[in-house]
Amino acid sequence: MDDGWTNTTVPSNTIDASGNNVPLTVVTLNPPTGQTTLAASTRYIWPSGTTTEIYTTYINGNPQEMTNIFTSDAQQETARPTVSDLDENNTTTGLQTTPLTTSATSTGTRQPTGTDSTALVSQSATQAPGIDSANPSSDGVSTGALAGAVVGSIIGSALLTLLLAFLYFRRRRSPPKELDRDTDDDVKYAGIITDKSNTGFSLAAIIPQPADDETVRRRVLTLTDHAGLHIDNYYTTASPALSPDAIARLNKFDSGFLPTAAGTVLGERKSQRQIITHLLVHNLLQAIRPGGELLPPLLAGQPRIDNSSDSIDNALFTWRMLSAHLYREAKYSRDPTQMAALTKAAQDLALDFTKAFTPYALPNFSETDRVTHFKDLAAATTELGIWLFAQPCTFEFVWSKSQTEIMVVPRVLKTYDEQGNRLSTPQVLIEGDRAPVLMTGFRHEMS
Repeated sequence: MDDGWTNTTVPSNTIDASGNNVPLTVVTLNPPTGQTTLAASTRYIWPSGTTTEIYTTYINGNPQEMTNIFTSDAQQETARPTVSDLDENNTTTGLQTTPLTTSATSTGTRQPTGTDSTALVSQSATQAPGIDSANPSSDGVSTGALAGAVVGSIIGSALLTLLLAFLYFRRRRSPPKELDRDTDDDVKYAGIITDKSNTGFSLAAIIPQPADDETVRRRVLTLTDHAGLHIDNYYTTASPALSPDAIARLNKFDSGFLPTAAGTVLGERKSQRQIITHLLVHNLLQAIRPGGELLPPLLAGQPRIDNSSDSIDNALFTWRMLSAHLYREAKYSRDPTQMAALTKAAQDLALDFTKAFTPYALPNFSETDRVTHFKDLAAATTELGIWLFAQPCTFEFVWSKSQTEIMVVPRVLKTYDEQGNRLSTPQVLIEGDRAPVLMTGFRHEMS
């Protein structure tokens, strides 16, 4: 039955691997005219009897896609036949097949029917040589190989992630290493080890650079000199008749380091200037000791502990450094409450001292003048007190008592070093200034 299929047999030639011209027979089975999706087949018959068959789908009469390749199991050939899209004369023009490197069996022939929508092939053959069973990718890598690579990459990434997570959580759970106390970054302040490299709070980071001894000495002597000038400018020697109330006001400023009470020893006219200067300097320096009224309230709260142990000394040093840091950083120096407290303390001290020593005041200056200048002196004392408080070193004002002399300026000792450790032998910064006291005027009162 004529179903419209046509066979075309043409002789052709190819070149084998040795460069020889090999004749072969090309048999083409074409679909009926007008069929658009039927597959044509082209069979290449080698001189040795080996047959290669290629199926090509035709759409609208034009070859569009190579769908399968089969070869018989005759002897293996090494030639590479060049086959191209079939032209109108059913001759080969240039399409290359793959080299035949393995053998396969094929008994299939096309059995076209008029009712088939596609060509059917009955076969018992293996796939042609050079064609992988899996679909090859566009760059020659098979789908199976590509899938394996993807799976391997995923597994590798997962393992790496698990490893990094394990190391991270293990580090977090590890106890912190103890600080190496022999490193240069570690500084011992008052028995406390502080690590300067620590990114958190460090005591060492808030401790200011200590002032040199000469700076401390100069600043203390400057204040005592100004106190002496205040007495020289506003007070004179006199022999006033003092009431019991006037003597009581004078005794309020008694230092305890005079041969007798202030109201009594001032009866010695030749020593009045030195005695009044002693009382003024003593009261100013006492006002910047712990609890003193000329220190800001935050700093004045420092505990006063005599004969303290090393642990107490360390705690006091830490407290003092922290308090000085808070005073600076929290801007207490500009806090209205702090400023008001200091202003009132200076005002009260100036008024009380001025009234008490009015019997010895020069008449050419008013009480207001003396009070105003005293307030400036008190402000300078407060500044010195805050500066000394913030120093890592600790300083002491030492007074002594004698029946024949008085200390106008006390001895100044450095008792703790830059790390807050007690010095075995205090260092003398200022020897002090002494003046003799003539006792003729009040000797009889002491007997």
